[in-house]
Amino acid sequence: MQTLSPRQFFFTAVTAEQSGDDARAAAFYRRVAICVPEDSAALLRLGLLAQRSGDHAAVKLFLRVLTRKPDSWIARASYAEALAANDDHQATFMALKELLLINPGRGNLWLHLATAQIRIAVPSEALTAMQRSLMIDPSAPFVHGRYGFLLRQGRRITAAITHFRRAVILQPGNNENLYNLAVTLPLVRAVSAALPWLRACLMINPLNANTLLSLGRFLNRHGDKAQASLCARRSMVLEPGKPGAGDVLATAFRRDGNPAEAVMHRRTLAQSPDDLPALMRLGQLYEQSDKFFEAATVTLQALRLVDDDDQLILRLRRLSAAPSVRQLLAGTPLTTQYHKWLAAYGQPDQDAIDADIQGWSKRPMISIILPVHDPDPQFLQHAIASVRQQRYPDWQLCICDDASRNPAVIAILDQAAAADQRILLRRRLQNGHISRASNDALEDATGDFVGFLDHDDRLADEALYWVAKAIRDHPQGKLFYSDEDKIDTAGERFDPHFKPDWSPHLILSQNYVCHLAVYDRDLVAAVGGLRVGYEGSQDHDLVLRVSRHLEGQQIHHIPRLLYHWRTAVGSTAFDRDAKPYALAAAQRAVSDHLQERGITAKVSIDRTRLRLQFQLPSPSPRVTIIVPTRDQAALTGQCLRAVLRMTDYPALRLIVVDNDSREAATAALLDDLQTDPRVQVLPSPGAFNFSALNNHAVATDNSEMVCFLNNDCEPLHPEWLAEMVALAAHQEVGLVGAKLLYPDETIQHAGLHLVGDNVAHHSFVGMAERYGGYMDRNNHLRNVAAVTGACMVMRRTVFDGVGGFDAVHFPIDFSDVDLCLRTRESGLQVVWTPHAVLTHHESASRGQFMSVAKETAHRAACQAMHERFGAALYDDPFYNPNLSFERADHQLAFPPRRR
Repeated sequence: MQTLSPRQFFFTAVTAEQSGDDARAAAFYRRVAICVPEDSAALLRLGLLAQRSGDHAAVKLFLRVLTRKPDSWIARASYAEALAANDDHQATFMALKELLLINPGRGNLWLHLATAQIRIAVPSEALTAMQRSLMIDPSAPFVHGRYGFLLRQGRRITAAITHFRRAVILQPGNNENLYNLAVTLPLVRAVSAALPWLRACLMINPLNANTLLSLGRFLNRHGDKAQASLCARRSMVLEPGKPGAGDVLATAFRRDGNPAEAVMHRRTLAQSPDDLPALMRLGQLYEQSDKFFEAATVTLQALRLVDDDDQLILRLRRLSAAPSVRQLLAGTPLTTQYHKWLAAYGQPDQDAIDADIQGWSKRPMISIILPVHDPDPQFLQHAIASVRQQRYPDWQLCICDDASRNPAVIAILDQAAAADQRILLRRRLQNGHISRASNDALEDATGDFVGFLDHDDRLADEALYWVAKAIRDHPQGKLFYSDEDKIDTAGERFDPHFKPDWSPHLILSQNYVCHLAVYDRDLVAAVGGLRVGYEGSQDHDLVLRVSRHLEGQQIHHIPRLLYHWRTAVGSTAFDRDAKPYALAAAQRAVSDHLQERGITAKVSIDRTRLRLQFQLPSPSPRVTIIVPTRDQAALTGQCLRAVLRMTDYPALRLIVVDNDSREAATAALLDDLQTDPRVQVLPSPGAFNFSALNNHAVATDNSEMVCFLNNDCEPLHPEWLAEMVALAAHQEVGLVGAKLLYPDETIQHAGLHLVGDNVAHHSFVGMAERYGGYMDRNNHLRNVAAVTGACMVMRRTVFDGVGGFDAVHFPIDFSDVDLCLRTRESGLQVVWTPHAVLTHHESASRGQFMSVAKETAHRAACQAMHERFGAALYDDPFYNPNLSFERADHQLAFPPRRR
């Protein structure tokens, strides 16, 4: 038999490969390699076959080719690809770098290099590689899509959206790019804009479970529970074990009152037994359904995940009354932190109160307004008894029965009126709802002041004493309000609401005043009492209308728990979703209030809260953003380019204050930035002094507004500056701060509160951005003691009026707090907005290490703050004295700081 030559073996192998017989082809290529060891072509073909079949031997084969033919482009590229397939990311990175030295004009290689850099955790270099790839091939949709994904991972959200949009334009039918665009838009508060893109995804691929689930989540947020349920069900049909689908259905069912909500939570827990929200909600549902043992079981499971949660412990206390639960809870400690606090500090000195009252020569009369319509008779008795048990005697209870039909209610009211001449009772023949009934009761009120009590709530025994004392101590006062807590049907107290002093911005989106509120009677009459048509938020509407006639010093906060709000099923104290009409009434009340004050703003409903968007003045004031920097070119460039590229503001200028930068990269960056006509680089040599650098920049500028911004802050949505400027333009506002997030999407800054010895602390640090925090304050516009200088906006006239930053006493530490406190001393307000959101690239885990020099400077600044502001540092009007300085944000103070 004639022996084939190596050349014939090779051609036989090629023929076999072309016919799809890879095994025969590999056998003949190996024969060639044996016969002619120096033949790199056969080894290359063997490597490609191995690579195609997923054989890890491909890497060694390509290496053998490169030892024989180091300039083989195909071998080098295939070697890099094989390394990537083997997940050898560091070696892939090195191989790609060598390829790019040979041919830097290959855009796909830069893309692969970026992928490798991501996998070896150098995302900043990956961004650069992506940019090079786009420079070579700006019309490659896949590159735009990958670049957008990388930008989103780095929290450069607006830039990511830009590239996702470009990818969609270049390749409209690509489902991945459509989906990425849709799920990224909500990160810049553009939930509505996401819906069309998700629907477009479903048109291309109607059987995509991920897209259906995302669409369901967004539809839930828009209140379209029927369509949300449909999407979740379809995703579960496509993927029966799909995580998250049960949550979407449960949310939709909850809004609809569908009992199948519990089924969905059980399904979620079958997949994720430690899902805390599902456990907490399922326990609540079981309790409402009188399934006490089941409720206790899941509540205990939740309590193991979060130690010392007062809400969970309180539920177990209620459930322990059921015989079926007692053995299950044996040995479980059921004392909440709040009950410990009440035991230690919640018992007033009754003898001292009585003695104080006896010493008053003049006592104000307080009328309590009690509208009644068929409450639980037991709770009505408690409400009336709580007034009759007051330590303060000069009260009047004005009851209006709003056409109750329950004979027990009617009898209780008759007995109460007969038992005490201070109780006045009138009846309506037709039900007119709470506003009309309250106004009728107001007609009987003869007190100097009037307060409001719901027909199932209770006053603390000493409530009217503390109100009367405040009236005596603050004779100019016209509106007094107290702290409050909740009380369940078993009489357990929980969920204390320790409120700030008068906060004219917080009251716009949240009626934090609520209970107990006591008004000058003549003032209530002058504004027309409660307005019919605002039921559910009639008290919020009254606070707003009365406040228009008052100065801040005429509204007094009593930081004591004087009111117990009943959490009966169906009340807003029990569930914020119980009365959806109340939120719509609040929206109208706030819109009316702003219109009366001549303020143009859009008031909308965002799920369970109000969202205010103030209008910019016309024309928009010119704003100069001032950014001090010293080197750190990569981070500074990333943030400043983001500011220039994505800020949607018509009259913007940027001053970069260069404080002795030495690195060549920084010089190149500053030169590049100055090609933008909006940018000025201002040299400011010398030791780093944050205050002096900013003062220097302001002195060179003539803009109406200034924005002080750190060089490591990057905006997350285009409207950030407009949101802040619209607020800062109000004449009563002196300074506005933003919400700052760490790169991991946890809170870095949400306002500062004063904490005495240590001067000031950030609120909600480390909390997930989506979490509302104490009383949902993380989601509400509000007044604060101070905001961080990392991002603040103020009018130039205000800055000059208070003397700018104090560069002598506060070169770095507390420079922002000092400026804020001096601004407030001038009579202007400091406001924090949750609607201007930026990433602050300050390390979330940098610790508390300070050099000796920095620690010395910090102590000096702290001492200077105490010398300048003294006792004011211990009495933050927006941080209640019953809340702790030492513990985490808004934890109970043991002991409280009494005013």
